[in-house]
Amino acid sequence: MFRLSSEELIDRRLNYLRTLSSYQNFSEYHFSDSFYSGHYDAYVQGLIDFLDSRYPNFGLKITKGIVNYWDPDIRRRKEDTFEIGRIESRDQKMWVDFYLPSSDDEDESIKILFFAIAPELQGNFFAFKRLCKIAYDALLRDGMLFMHGKTSPSSSAQKYDFRTSPTGRQLMPERPSDIEGMSALDKAYLTMGWVPLESDDCEVLSIFLPTFEQAVECKRRLNADKAHMDRMGIKHAGMMWRHAKKPIYTKKQMQFLLSAAA
Repeated sequence: MFRLSSEELIDRRLNYLRTLSSYQNFSEYHFSDSFYSGHYDAYVQGLIDFLDSRYPNFGLKITKGIVNYWDPDIRRRKEDTFEIGRIESRDQKMWVDFYLPSSDDEDESIKILFFAIAPELQGNFFAFKRLCKIAYDALLRDGMLFMHGKTSPSSSAQKYDFRTSPTGRQLMPERPSDIEGMSALDKAYLTMGWVPLESDDCEVLSIFLPTFEQAVECKRRLNADKAHMDRMGIKHAGMMWRHAKKPIYTKKQMQFLLSAAA
C-alpha cells in the first residue's frame, strides 16, 4: 500500500492552502426588474426619499447575495450572505451596485461593487461622471463619509458587457494611460476626484471618494504626516487631487483642496 511521508503530507497540505488562498474573493447576486418600495430602516428610507426628490429618473433596488473569501484566521474559505443595493436609472441605462448599509452599522463608508453603463453609453466620460455624482449625492448622507472600491482587472470585469472587445481593452489595466502605471479606467476615476490608496496589489487600484468635509479632514491629517507624503511622492496633501481635471467637487471646493494650505 502506497503511503506518503509526513513531510510529503505537510507539503501537500501547504500547497492546498496556498491554492485556496490565491483565489480572488467573489460575490454572486441578482436583481429583479422592480424597484424597491417597501419599508426599511432610516438610511434606506432616506435614500429612497432623496432619489424621489433629486433624481426621480433613478430608483433603488435591494437584493441578497453571497460572498466567498479566504479567512486567514481559520485558514479556510468562507461564504457569507449580504445585502446589496442598486441605484439604477429607470431606463436601465446606468446603475451602481454597493453593499447596503443599515442604520445600525458603525461603518461610515460605502463599499462600491460596480459602476455600470449600457454599451451605447460606454466611452462617454460625462455619462460615467453623472453616475458617480448621483452615487456621491445619494449615498454620502446620514453620517456616511466616503465611498471606496477597487478598479476591476479584466478577468473580473465581465459581470456586465462591454460594447466591444476593444472598448474593454482600452479601459482595463493592460492599457497604460498618461498617468504612469495606471489604466485609462483608473485615470477616469482620478479625473473625477477619486483618490488612490496605498496597496500591495499591483493589479488593481484601491480608490476612495470622500465628502468635501471629509476630504478637508483627510488633507489636514496628511499634511501633518510628512513621512506618509514622502512615501506618496507628494510635497503637500493637495497634490492628492492633482489629476482631478473634471471633478465632482465644485470649482471653489477644488481650489481649496488643491492648495497647499492645511
